[in-house]
Amino acid sequence: RPGGSLRRRQAVGVERLREALWQGEEAVEALNEESGGLVKPDIVFFGEQLPERFGRLVPADFDACDLLLVMGTSLQVQPFASLVDMPARDVPRLLINRELVGSFDIADAGGAGPTGADPLERLLSPPRDAFFEGDCDAGVTELARLAGLGDDLQARVAGGGGGAAGTAQASR
Repeated sequence: RPGGSLRRRQAVGVERLREALWQGEEAVEALNEESGGLVKPDIVFFGEQLPERFGRLVPADFDACDLLLVMGTSLQVQPFASLVDMPARDVPRLLINRELVGSFDIADAGGAGPTGADPLERLLSPPRDAFFEGDCDAGVTELARLAGLGDDLQARVAGGGGGAAGTAQASR
């Protein structure tokens, strides 16, 4: 079911719903009244049908993918668990997570390539997968630092422009 009013199916943005929740019961009631029914955020909950648009766009999105970042997941729920295998074989994949999950193939601490591959093959083939073991905030902070964007990330977080990452400890 699409996000929004459960009766009228009017989309309600996550930020708008969050704001009403923080303001209290009266604000939530007003949002319900304004939307013509009980509201939910414009997201897909576990067990809900994905929008038709999802299936239509996946092939083109992965054809254009040149780097796959995967963060904070168990990769246990389909169809998302299989999405990590959809980019082309030469597309690098970075998993930022507390544990190694899914089909990420880290042969050794250096991520030298496919497990069990011939040593010469491993030398000639750049690794596809990389794994940052830790919290998402720490991983994103390190990725930004390595990309030369650490100061920009710190400034955005400090200024409240970090979105969901606004709680990141940019000093890590």
